[in-house]
Amino acid sequence: MDPRAVSLIRSHLAAIAANPEGFAADYFARLFELAPSLRPLFGADLDAQSTKLAAMLDFVGRSLDRADLLTEPVSALGRRHAAYGVRSEDYVVVGHALLDTLEQRMPDFTEAARAAWAEAFVLLTDLMTTDLG
Repeated sequence: MDPRAVSLIRSHLAAIAANPEGFAADYFARLFELAPSLRPLFGADLDAQSTKLAAMLDFVGRSLDRADLLTEPVSALGRRHAAYGVRSEDYVVVGHALLDTLEQRMPDFTEAARAAWAEAFVLLTDLMTTDLG
């Protein structure tokens, strides 16, 4: 990824880290608004899912400029998601929910920021779905 795109993403991740619970609550609310059928995939404990989301976003933010660090952990995450019933096409709505949440929460969410996040999301989705066929 372009260093400027990575920098934009990292600046947003720093803001998310200041209130990861609030970000996760908004993200899951938007996701389930867009795709109520996905709600059962997340179990009853959204607090645990929020913690996992924050940890993964932090890891991705630290690793975006190091594809060698991203490949195996993100691919493994994709395999776990597939075992829970996540389908390749579900990632489209997940991406929309993520971008919508970022736009809602980040006052500096410019078109450049949107493009950077979209590029990162495509990269992650490709890694997560490579083994799914």
